[in-house]
Amino acid sequence: PGDYETEGRLDRDFHLVIARAGRNPIMGLILDPLFELMPKIRSEVYATIENAQSSAKEFHRKILDAIKNRETDAAFELMHKHLIIAEEHSRQLQEISSQQKN
Repeated sequence: PGDYETEGRLDRDFHLVIARAGRNPIMGLILDPLFELMPKIRSEVYATIENAQSSAKEFHRKILDAIKNRETDAAFELMHKHLIIAEEHSRQLQEISSQQKN
């Protein structure tokens, strides 16, 4: 187990840098509130969902490589897959949390 709070902040920062690099001001308006919540949510996911942290790191590495290589379609597809998996991990966390309350 690692420092999940730090990892959650790093996850947020990774996405924030990419979003800002696109220089689309609308994205900031949409994403800033989400980015405020990300470290807490991600740290809970990493602490609870097996392989969530390693999956995120693997996708981040692949996304960054695609960006460096100017492979925009690949970067887009990888980010899309990454966000779908992250959403699934968040759903799993919600299910676990609701089961623990019952």
